[in-house]
Amino acid sequence: MALPSLHIRILERRAEAADETVRQQAARFQAMGEVCQLFNALPHPLLILNRQREIVFANRTLLNLLGCVELDCVLGLRPGDVLDCEHAWDHGPGCGKTEACEACGAARAISLCQDGIETVQECRIIQNTGTALDLRATSTPFRLDGEMFTVLTLTDISHEKRRRVLERVFFHDLLNMTAGVMGYAELLTRVPQNEIPEISRLIARLVRELAEEIRSHRDLSLAETQDLTVRWEPVDTAQALTDVIESARCLEVAQDRKLQLHSAAARVTFLSDKLLLTRILGNMLKNALEASPPGGTVTIGCRANNEQVEFWVHNQGAMPREVQLQVFQRSFSTKGPGRGLGTYSIKLLTERYLHGKVAFTSTPQTGTIFTVSFPRHNSHTT
Repeated sequence: MALPSLHIRILERRAEAADETVRQQAARFQAMGEVCQLFNALPHPLLILNRQREIVFANRTLLNLLGCVELDCVLGLRPGDVLDCEHAWDHGPGCGKTEACEACGAARAISLCQDGIETVQECRIIQNTGTALDLRATSTPFRLDGEMFTVLTLTDISHEKRRRVLERVFFHDLLNMTAGVMGYAELLTRVPQNEIPEISRLIARLVRELAEEIRSHRDLSLAETQDLTVRWEPVDTAQALTDVIESARCLEVAQDRKLQLHSAAARVTFLSDKLLLTRILGNMLKNALEASPPGGTVTIGCRANNEQVEFWVHNQGAMPREVQLQVFQRSFSTKGPGRGLGTYSIKLLTERYLHGKVAFTSTPQTGTIFTVSFPRHNSHTT
């Protein structure tokens, strides 16, 4: 599990404010020497929380991952604080009480446990660094001296999730594309001469999709391990839009949907990585097409001023609020298991590598609009 270390000083300052009740609860658990030894021997991070979701005990596994020497550096904090959840550090009610917490598996596990129900929930967290965590949160009620606590263990399941995605890609998507290429290639030996160009075009389309699928997963793996190289070069926005539209029109999902370039799309030149930008915009178009019904329209455009360049993609559907709260999380998808990397990769590539920002709006009145914005004059090109 990749846990942050840079914010430890902030955690320690927050923990210094832990009230006397928390410290007394922590002392009671620390007095249970053999139980603490057992908890410290576990290979997975373990927290004990009071009714206010505050940490009164953390095992040595978690403290080591955080780089903490003593339990005092996390006392009184909440799980989202130590996991560096991007929502826990927002100005407002904090971990467990924000709107985003309604869709958080760890928050649900804690809430059920406080009602006396032992449960296991999957939890997806985006850290402030942009790193994604896929966790299995197991909560167990624990009563001490008549007071109820929650024992919360966190298991890193990111490798399990990634394996499912790769199995889906290689055992389903790529095999289907390969079967299509083989089928059309077989047809070439039997069809009349005048039908060969059309079949050749279909084969070429499938081969391009096959290659792009492989490259996108390769680049995402490199991006997550911070081994992806950015190649900065001048990019013409009009050419980038033309290229991505032509590629998207070859997708199977685009065959019965309308894809159009907005008439007022800006044409400017700015520094970016053309391949990464094309991949980002391509994922935005693909997601919009998949979210549109047959016959629906997807529009892409670009705005620019002296400070930034913004690309946007619009489709006519609206996302439920629960989906909106999880849309950028790795492994979350409305399309079933083994999916969920499209919007996550958009955010990762845009914000960590191209120094941009991702945003969206989605209402029944306006439909859904995803935007990616980048500095017009990029100073982060080394």
